[in-house]
Amino acid sequence: PGSDDLVLLRSKADSRSLMTDADGEKLELLDVPQPVLTLILSNLSMHQLCVAACSSRRFMQAAHDCMRDMAQLVPAGNRTAQALVWLSSFKRPLPKLRTLSVNGAATAAGLVCMSSSPLGRERLGILTSLSIDTCKQLKDPTLAAALEHCSSLRSLTLINCGKLTDGIAVAIGSHLPHLTHL
Repeated sequence: PGSDDLVLLRSKADSRSLMTDADGEKLELLDVPQPVLTLILSNLSMHQLCVAACSSRRFMQAAHDCMRDMAQLVPAGNRTAQALVWLSSFKRPLPKLRTLSVNGAATAAGLVCMSSSPLGRERLGILTSLSIDTCKQLKDPTLAAALEHCSSLRSLTLINCGKLTDGIAVAIGSHLPHLTHL
């Protein structure tokens, strides 16, 4: 679904009309069972899911249900920082989250946010796979601060992170005892 789909979903939620049945009667959004709403929302991107969660309590509950079962987070481009900020502040448990794959310039700022937040550090601690691609602003101290909390990490992928130096190897060696893939 694209961003237009979310606008359509929000406008329908605002008018409280989801669809019309065969008899021409409007079906209210509140008539849709919670599991069906969760299934519908599970097809949204992370950004769209967060926006939908803000539209009503039912959408928030369904969005939380979708997020609870999330095993990986792969935000797109300029949404990376927003997703990492969200990950650092989302108070509900994410017991299945194990993979984080991020890219773009905003990654560095998002990692700073995660490293400085108790929930962010907790989320970093359960990751088994971290992939960072095309983050030319990422420097050793920022990545080292994040890796300090990634004690369960088994796989670390760093692609096109031009400001990292050989010095990051010290942080990788000292903070990632379970690392099997670099």
